[in-house]
Amino acid sequence: MTPEEYFKGISEEKQAEYQEYIRERYDPALVKESNRRYSALTKTEKQALLDEGNRITGEIIAAIPFGPGSEQAQKAAEKWYQHINGFYPCSLEMFKGLGQLYLEHPDFTANYRSIHPAMPEFLTESINIYCRNHGLES
Repeated sequence: MTPEEYFKGISEEKQAEYQEYIRERYDPALVKESNRRYSALTKTEKQALLDEGNRITGEIIAAIPFGPGSEQAQKAAEKWYQHINGFYPCSLEMFKGLGQLYLEHPDFTANYRSIHPAMPEFLTESINIYCRNHGLES
């Protein structure tokens, strides 16, 4: 599965399921804020956001051979962090938790693994390193 196929493949029903999961497990206000921001976007802006996510995902995949602590991986993690912050204000603690979600939630793990077999673990570890490098204690 390509990054484009992955992002296009999330149905509205699945998106609602993921939002409920996040709402129950984390902060309902974040889901509300994310929905508000996304709903305010035009169709063109939504496509640009999708395209940005695809580009960053490609950069993450390209960084896998270099390791999660590599300059390439950390630049991609920074871009992913900024991308997430476009949806809601995301602290480093929340970003680290999101990384864990990629390993804990079977749908996220399966979807990322379908893009690249090493992606869930690699992305989670890259995020963990990024958070440590930016002052978040483990």
